[in-house]
Amino acid sequence: MVERNVIQREKENLSIEEVYNRIKIAYKNFIKKDQYLLEVDANERSITHRLAIYLEALFPEYDVDCEYNRNGIDPKILNDFKKKIDSDDTCGTTVYPDIIIHLEEKKKI
Repeated sequence: MVERNVIQREKENLSIEEVYNRIKIAYKNFIKKDQYLLEVDANERSITHRLAIYLEALFPEYDVDCEYNRNGIDPKILNDFKKKIDSDDTCGTTVYPDIIIHLEEKKKI
């Protein structure tokens, strides 16, 4: 087993209502500034990236990532599917969360 030096961070205790309110603000900011992406039928990854930018500003104590496929520094494993994550999958068989708000372990440098 590999020993890892990581920095543990404490999360801010947020109520469900506070999380919902922050997401709602991010959504409103997205619509105000980037609605054209919806109007031109832009790629889903472009849309989620822009929304994640607004979420990141509202959750500064967390990491906000798009298409995240890691569990710490290890590849994410979906136990129910027992399938390797493939970033080149264009057939929709690989599962990625579009946007994840989480605390990521950071390696010490």
